[in-house]
Amino acid sequence: MLRRICFVFITMLLMFSCIACSNASKSGENSAAQGTEAVSKSNDKSFSAQAKGSKTLVVYYSATGRTRKVANYISAATKGDLFEIMPKEVYTAADLAWTDRSGRVRREYDNEDERDVELVSATVDNWSEYDTVFIGYPIWWRIAAWPINGFIKENDFTGKNVIPFCTSTSSGLGESAILLEKLAGTGTWHKGGEFYPNATQEEVQKWIGELEMNQVIKKTSNVTAEYKDLVYDTLSDSQKLDLYLPEKGEGPFPLVVFIHGGGWYFCDKADGQETPWVKLREQGYAVASINYRLSGDAPHPAGIIDCKTAIRYLKANAAKYNIDPNRVAVSGGSSGGHYALMAAITPNNPEFEDLSRGYAEENTDVRCIVAWYPGVDLNEFIRTIQNGEYTGFGANYAKENIERYLGKKIENAEDEALRLASPVHYISKDMPPILLQHGDSDDLCPAKQSKIFYDLAVAAVGEDRVKLDILKGAEHADKVFGTEENMKKVSAFLDRYMK
Repeated sequence: MLRRICFVFITMLLMFSCIACSNASKSGENSAAQGTEAVSKSNDKSFSAQAKGSKTLVVYYSATGRTRKVANYISAATKGDLFEIMPKEVYTAADLAWTDRSGRVRREYDNEDERDVELVSATVDNWSEYDTVFIGYPIWWRIAAWPINGFIKENDFTGKNVIPFCTSTSSGLGESAILLEKLAGTGTWHKGGEFYPNATQEEVQKWIGELEMNQVIKKTSNVTAEYKDLVYDTLSDSQKLDLYLPEKGEGPFPLVVFIHGGGWYFCDKADGQETPWVKLREQGYAVASINYRLSGDAPHPAGIIDCKTAIRYLKANAAKYNIDPNRVAVSGGSSGGHYALMAAITPNNPEFEDLSRGYAEENTDVRCIVAWYPGVDLNEFIRTIQNGEYTGFGANYAKENIERYLGKKIENAEDEALRLASPVHYISKDMPPILLQHGDSDDLCPAKQSKIFYDLAVAAVGEDRVKLDILKGAEHADKVFGTEENMKKVSAFLDRYMK
């Protein structure tokens, strides 16, 4: 089961934040102390155990995000659930500097007694139901990264088919799997697979095919329901998306494009924010979760340009992925909600649409928009900070994030740059239908923001085309937005315009 937990940085650093950000850095991984990912180097041709069941779990620890990538590929290939092992005290980039003898990871390596890493959780819901368990980790000094040890010691692998996999530039599995098997003391363990830094989804799928051929795991359907890290542009490594297709139905499927939040500065397409949206597959929707250039890499309007390029990419490849290019919706939360509005209500605006980035024959028209707790009027936001109306926790960080997003200091609340980056500036009678949802207890992005947009939009298009849903007692990025009850309301709105 998908577990992505954010407990670092968000409330301190982000105005339009996400609750479910990954806690791992996206920076490169050190080849001696860190795991790296993945051209398959599996040298195991002697698998002999027959898998007993068909329910699969992919457990992994990832220091920098690379092992996570391979785990996601395995999950997609096996239709397995994911469980991420996370230390309570996250390893920072400084902690992972293996050449620094005073650094955390080097101290722990030199002193085995310091390797008992406390985890956020080592308990998997419905653990007894899993027959096959993949265990993934980076290699640190020729052994498994020790945060994995706590999970191994806490769980009983009796009756389970256990397949380790590691990420390493050169040392490979070594004795890591043997040592973990001894630590576990239970389960049927296999030699496993090794992966290089430049792993692709196809290479991981090939390894899974070898496991199936050798009857280590049961063969899964050959229908690809998930595509990870599809590249829609090449200016930045962040210009990728994940595509989730329904497992049933013939298609072509209507598509929902989800844009993650994070103050334009943080978070990721696969950090957990996408989870309630991906579940729309059960109702026949394809779902794309996109990354874009964050404001620390490129200020406004780079992110909006990326969102529009991703939409054009998906439409251009509609036949390949069995999606309907004429039934597309866009959604997002927080800064992702801001981007969803901006991308959808600015058709053919050359400031936000760079056709030179490809797929120029496609448009970015959408059927409808769902925006959760978005910032829509940046002038008003700065004005409330400057006049003292907004004094809640994070007001200063909010201003910093807006300035970082715009790439300039803001001294005047009437600054034209704020207006041009605000969705309220682009309201028109030609807008697609919009559902706004906001919590009335949101102290990071007040519900007043959605109310401002709603009032102006109703004046432009009428009440039939714009809906404002205020969730009583809900805070910013409150879990209530992703509940089954609320997603039924979202689905009803989508169905009205997409089916």
